[in-house]
Amino acid sequence: GGQRIVFFHNIGFDVEEDDLRQIFEEAASVSRIRIHRDQSGHSRGHGRCEFVTDEGAAQALEQLQDYPITGRRGGRRNLHLKMHTGAFGEDRRGEETRASLASGAALRPARAAR
Repeated sequence: GGQRIVFFHNIGFDVEEDDLRQIFEEAASVSRIRIHRDQSGHSRGHGRCEFVTDEGAAQALEQLQDYPITGRRGGRRNLHLKMHTGAFGEDRRGEETRASLASGAALRPARAAR
């Protein structure tokens, strides 16, 4: 399989998932999107977006590199993108960890296994 996940960074701390979804959807269909946040829930200014297809991810990377994003408070930054190698992963609050435990996937594979 190819790579459907794109890592994005250099977004304003006031940019939300919905804002990014609208932009990413212009390039290709989005499966899920997550802004990485600190313990108190504030944006770290980067995150991951998973597209429905590999082609979609490649297309987004091509079309949206340096795309100007205006934050909700008016600050403007250019989106930086790169392919994210590896799984989408869970966030620090562990929502997906609980979901995978419920489905019986108790052990995560070691990071070294590629």
